Amino acid sequence: GEDEFFFGLATAPAHVEDNLNDAWLQFAEDDEAPCEASEPRQPCQMADAVLASFAGDGTSHQASAVEPKRKMLKRMKSQRISMEAMIIGYQKYIEVEEPAPKDEHSCHEHSHHVAASHNVPHPEERLRFWSDPDTELKLAKNTGITVFRMGVDWSRVFPKEPTDGLKDTVNFAALERYRWILHRVHSYGMKVMLTLFHHSLPPWAGDYGGWKLEKTVDYFMDFTRHVVDNLSDLVDYWVTFNEPHIFCMLTYTAGAWPGGHPDMLEVATSTLPTSVFNQTMHWMAVAHSKAYDYIHEHSALSPPIVGVAYNVSFTRPYGLFDVAAVTVANSLTLYPYLDSICGKMDFIGLNYYGQVATTGKITRQDRQWAWYELRKAVKEKRTRPFYREVNKQGLMSAGGLDVPTWRPYVDQDWRFGHYEMEELQDPLSRFWRSIRGPFFPRMKIAPEDDPEVLLASSI
Repeated sequence: GEDEFFFGLATAPAHVEDNLNDAWLQFAEDDEAPCEASEPRQPCQMADAVLASFAGDGTSHQASAVEPKRKMLKRMKSQRISMEAMIIGYQKYIEVEEPAPKDEHSCHEHSHHVAASHNVPHPEERLRFWSDPDTELKLAKNTGITVFRMGVDWSRVFPKEPTDGLKDTVNFAALERYRWILHRVHSYGMKVMLTLFHHSLPPWAGDYGGWKLEKTVDYFMDFTRHVVDNLSDLVDYWVTFNEPHIFCMLTYTAGAWPGGHPDMLEVATSTLPTSVFNQTMHWMAVAHSKAYDYIHEHSALSPPIVGVAYNVSFTRPYGLFDVAAVTVANSLTLYPYLDSICGKMDFIGLNYYGQVATTGKITRQDRQWAWYELRKAVKEKRTRPFYREVNKQGLMSAGGLDVPTWRPYVDQDWRFGHYEMEELQDPLSRFWRSIRGPFFPRMKIAPEDDPEVLLASSI
């Protein structure tokens, strides 16, 4: 049972649902950075064939006329049909011809908002969970988990701002389709954990400021009421918000996610009590409390179980100069939101990102062997693919690279959470490590002809 602690698998609408014109798809399309600095500002040429499939009329367009003629490829393209037809499983396809993607190296230096939207043939199809959920559900079931976490996309149910009332705004056919998907989850013997907000703010809400404004709480409650009234009899666990601090940070202070558009003042004051980060976190806490009350008062299943999903990764300082920044970061992200809603939570969901041990547990010997392999790679000066863009100051952006750069394995001891960032070590900490180094020798690399030998360090 799941009375205390249990594992489940999670999806997000923006990651898996096709036929969804949400903020993330628009964000992926809105790549304005040029491929070359000397060229006029325009979308990257490599993405032309892909972006053609994003056209609003559902048709395919030729790529830019200035590029050399490319080979045409045939594929089956799904046709737009009514929501009612989709609910009963009807699909319609036509054969279309589209230009083949250009050489992957033609624009490798360009960093896109969403790299995955430009390095696959038809990214708008995502994982097709909306039109064919069984593929993902079978994979989830085969892992042995008993709880499947999925989301309901706000912008699919409310495709436009409800300024003229709810009657002409709510997409009830979409709610019926979600209901059918929930039935499919149960048919595989899994319970449903439903997320109301998983980092996907409707485009119309982002246009006016989103969670910076109180009216977003009211709109969110309109959405919550319709989801609860139509789906609650099929939901075992409720997640109101997924990692709200991550969303607020990357959307409203970093501008790396869609819907935020922060100005320089908002970025510069992001750690102050009156910052846009704290402002948006406050309104999301208010929205959670109201949603919690409504679910408990109107859920068809009694008693409902309502909580949030949180990321509790802990930041450690590498040098003395990092202590202040790390203290502020932890104080902003780890505790305030959960403390503010602690009276209205039935559980806390912990998002886990990482590798899984096939044996079911990681032993001390496993850790020692992994550390030996890492140190060996460093000594042999091996390299690894790196898909994140890094500027001259050593800072990573949220965008990805179509073609990876190759970086050497860094001499680091991940067993204790200490990471050596090139060109980001403060002088005082570097001096201290040079003094203590001779007294705390690192693990020696085992002889190549005897890989089982692990020579432990003296610490």
